[in-house]
Amino acid sequence: MKKNNFYYFKKAIILSIPIAVFVIVRDLFDIGLYDISAIMKTFAKGLFVGIITGVILGIINIFAKVETFMKKK
Repeated sequence: MKKNNFYYFKKAIILSIPIAVFVIVRDLFDIGLYDISAIMKTFAKGLFVGIITGVILGIINIFAKVETFMKKK
């Protein structure tokens, strides 16, 4: 059964969500919660890091096909 490329991005997206949340929460401790622009920048930074991480992990998963190595063992 041939799998499309989105199949390999699903696991990367699932892994990138906690990374984005971690970046957002970590940065919220450093800024004052009264500054709306700093809060928006923090959320934008967290989403950007999460998306970039998901794309990189998805591309690695497409070419390395990590699941095939796990099933052979």
